[in-house]
Amino acid sequence: MKDIENIHSGHRVRLINTVYKCGLDGLSEIQVLEYFLFFVFPRGDVNPLAHRLLNKYKSISAVLEASVEDLKTVKGMGDVSAKKLHSFPKMFDIYMLDKSTKPLKKVSKGDIYDTIEGILRFKNTENLLVIAMNHRGEYLGERIFQKGSHDRIAVEQKDIANFVMSYDASAVVIAHNHPNGAITPSQNDIESNEELMRRFEFGGVKLVDNLIVGYDGIYSLKDKVMKRSFFKNKQEYDDALKQIQIQNIE
Repeated sequence: MKDIENIHSGHRVRLINTVYKCGLDGLSEIQVLEYFLFFVFPRGDVNPLAHRLLNKYKSISAVLEASVEDLKTVKGMGDVSAKKLHSFPKMFDIYMLDKSTKPLKKVSKGDIYDTIEGILRFKNTENLLVIAMNHRGEYLGERIFQKGSHDRIAVEQKDIANFVMSYDASAVVIAHNHPNGAITPSQNDIESNEELMRRFEFGGVKLVDNLIVGYDGIYSLKDKVMKRSFFKNKQEYDDALKQIQIQNIE
């Protein structure tokens, strides 16, 4: 019995991971309905039930639109499970209504700098922040990837791609921090920026900027200039600017 439960659990994890990485579009109707049923039945094999439901109703939309009483006539569907499944379209309606009634905010460069400063400036480990926007420059969402150590970032590019695709973003801003360090870009920063620009361009997504946050300010890898200073005085600013210029020449 325990072996069977482990098999079912492993199947659930694999399907959930597939949906997370690739979305629902590439799945069969059976797999999509099975995925929905995971939220109705916390454990067990729901594949046979998914087949029975599709055999009766012929489509996923018909399954979700069926009445509670009619769903209960299918073997394996009880009163509570039928009510849960029947509520799915209502949840989708709430999501779409909420999304359509909340206007997206167009973000300025100042907004972006405020956001990344607030999130990254005082981090003790290296993190990478991705901000997703649409083609009008309106904010869609953000995600921080906490896979770094104190001296290097270790984020898989596929994770960034999955995040961008989840929002159907057409533009992104990327930023990472140098914990307790200056904003002077390393060779790895420069090479990573060039690689990201190629990849985003190939995917039809505009890389608006790639920023570094240090104890001294915010630096743009795209424009090769400091965008915001955290210095206490002008002399500190001038000294750091000279250091960056020297590194760029080298």
